[in-house]
Amino acid sequence: MDHSDLVGVWDSVPYDYGALETCWLAFLQDGRGWAAWANLADGIEVSRFRWCCPAANVLELRYEWHASGDWRQTGSSLAFTTITGEQWDSEVVRTGFAIEPDEAVMAQTPFTALHLEPDSLLCQDYACVRREVSIDDDPAQSISPWPSSEL
Repeated sequence: MDHSDLVGVWDSVPYDYGALETCWLAFLQDGRGWAAWANLADGIEVSRFRWCCPAANVLELRYEWHASGDWRQTGSSLAFTTITGEQWDSEVVRTGFAIEPDEAVMAQTPFTALHLEPDSLLCQDYACVRREVSIDDDPAQSISPWPSSEL
């Protein structure tokens, strides 16, 4: 099933009230994507995956690679400064999802939200930050470029 409404960058910031960490997801149109987590102590983790929607409102993530390390601010985004751990991954996560309007304490205006089933990822609630996303937005791209774009 095609769920092009997932394409874009999704951030947990509006739901992170009082938290010292945040998560975000990115879904590329070609079926690639990444999940990222960062904290205020400069720790960052990024997991790259292939994604699809095998049924209505079901998201499947097939993880391929995971890295952890330290981050730095680059413009409005985060990027790795060093990778302290790196490994290939083969985990598959299937979760239900809903995309709907939402409001949160940390957001000044209503936004489009992605809600995942509990315990499927580090965060279950994300706000759509932007629909335009490219492989260059990956926080690990400068250290470990993506292999060929062939699926």
